[in-house]
Amino acid sequence: MKKLVLILLILICFTARSQPEKGAIQIGIGGLPIIYFDNSLPTGYSLRSNVGYFITNKLVVGVMPFAGNVDKISSIGTGFYSRYYFTNKRISIFLEGSIGLGRVTYEDSPEFNGTMSSFSFGPGIGYYFNKKLMIEFLPQYARLKNESHSESTTLGNTFIPTIGLQFSLFK
Repeated sequence: MKKLVLILLILICFTARSQPEKGAIQIGIGGLPIIYFDNSLPTGYSLRSNVGYFITNKLVVGVMPFAGNVDKISSIGTGFYSRYYFTNKRISIFLEGSIGLGRVTYEDSPEFNGTMSSFSFGPGIGYYFNKKLMIEFLPQYARLKNESHSESTTLGNTFIPTIGLQFSLFK
């Protein structure tokens, strides 16, 4: 009997459909390497988390803290993001955009330290394990700028593939 209950619970967890709805809260974390198109810098890493609120059944807006490091250049900051889900099924397709501000630190050139801005945009795909937990892949374009120093305005036009987990808290 215990095995039957366990099997039923596993089936329910893996067959439930996610239906994010207005009023739900989304919490997530993700990250992966940073890859530059023009090979101007070595690869690095990016980390991000997010907390968002579904203002409609398919649209979430929220706050996204982030951090990264490439070739002795570190950044940390926060931004605002918006994500629109085209489907709310087991496999979910979405589009995400974000803007942010932060601090950039150059280990070898502290005279360039200062404020940075970020913009990112890209499509994504997610797989819901159950009604609340989704794994996602988000290959996005990002433009990063050093706003504090005139000689170093563009940190990079880059591709940041992100793998993450999203957890939805329903109202």
